[in-house]
Amino acid sequence: MTYRATIALFGGVRTVPSSVRTMELEPETKVLPRGNADVAPPPPGEASGSLHALQRIGRYEVVQRLGHGGMATVYLGRATGSAGFERVVAIKVIHQHLAAEPEFVGMFLDEAKIAARIHSPHVAGILDLGEDSGFYFMVLEYIDGETLSALLRQLRPADERLPLAVALQILADACEGLVAVHGLRDPDGRPYGLVHRDMSPQNLMVNFDGWAKIVDFGLVKATGLRNSNHTGHLRGKLAYMAPEQARGKPLSAATDLFALGVIFWEMLTGRRLFAGEGDAETLENVMRCEVPPLRELRPDLPPGVEALLRRALAPTPEERYPSAEAMLADTRALLRECGDTSEPRRALGAIMRHHFSEQAKYRMAAIRGASRGELRGRPTHIGSAPLPAAAEPPPQAVADEQTQTRVLADPRARRCLSRTTCPLRQIG
Repeated sequence: MTYRATIALFGGVRTVPSSVRTMELEPETKVLPRGNADVAPPPPGEASGSLHALQRIGRYEVVQRLGHGGMATVYLGRATGSAGFERVVAIKVIHQHLAAEPEFVGMFLDEAKIAARIHSPHVAGILDLGEDSGFYFMVLEYIDGETLSALLRQLRPADERLPLAVALQILADACEGLVAVHGLRDPDGRPYGLVHRDMSPQNLMVNFDGWAKIVDFGLVKATGLRNSNHTGHLRGKLAYMAPEQARGKPLSAATDLFALGVIFWEMLTGRRLFAGEGDAETLENVMRCEVPPLRELRPDLPPGVEALLRRALAPTPEERYPSAEAMLADTRALLRECGDTSEPRRALGAIMRHHFSEQAKYRMAAIRGASRGELRGRPTHIGSAPLPAAAEPPPQAVADEQTQTRVLADPRARRCLSRTTCPLRQIG
């Protein structure tokens, strides 16, 4: 089924009136001191890190860089074994200046060990964890797709919106992922009390079969985990924080559900819900928690959608859904009202392939080149389809790398956690 034929099942990708402000680039993940939204300056000598042309880290072959941010750089990698065994993976390497912070490394290792126990088709699996010559890395399931943030940016120029059923499918997948995250228990049956704390469009990956998965557990909080709350700091993407998170109050599963409500609201309207001109204004908007009535922006949507959002975006945790399961139940009920529940996933896959086929070809060519031992010279063709000229990634891949994660810390702290270049570089 073609892209147009599939989308026609849901009335097409909706174009909204020009009076509705379109979605801007997603804000970056930040760690902010309470009551201070100023950016901490980079520490002396860390404006740019040294680069090393490493082809391997641990037992993994590095193929190319996928993206980078303030905490880590993510690479496309390859694990090989006997009898021609090969597995494509994503390798997340924390930056050198953060690897020198024992508290950060301890938190990174503890949280990765717990997150590796989460098993769900809607959570990116953590496969391995290690250290190589001072570089700490996490190996994750490779998802052949793009972030929800990238998809929304593709729709933005024409003021297009995802069909309601497709947006509901993404929300349902995210809820299912959070069911697994929030419900994780230790071997004795005691709940870990995990909270993701950084749910956002950039941390939802959508593959080419129309499945959405939660990624990036760099800020996950587990009850009782050492240094998991870093008193005095706000952690996460400001525009997707719940009011209690912005105030530095205790967090719960309801914090993640609030973030999902923001994501769903923005998918439906194309507007930023809380993002302001700067960090201080964004935090003020979050704490006020004033949500414009959905019916004024999308009068075509059924009343049940606004009811779901009203509960998910309630100002206090007690007023929100009591669990991801409860929010998932309402989401599935709305999906059933849209018709065949298998069609939204097919439609989402068609949308992804329509917008990101070149990126997929580029990455596949890099993987094939690595399999032939051509890390130093990427192939220029995959089958009969030409890749972008020279060795440059497609334009969207460049744009994705520019949507980075930052870490902002209290200038009075012993060392600033600031953005720098990871001491690995793209191979090829």
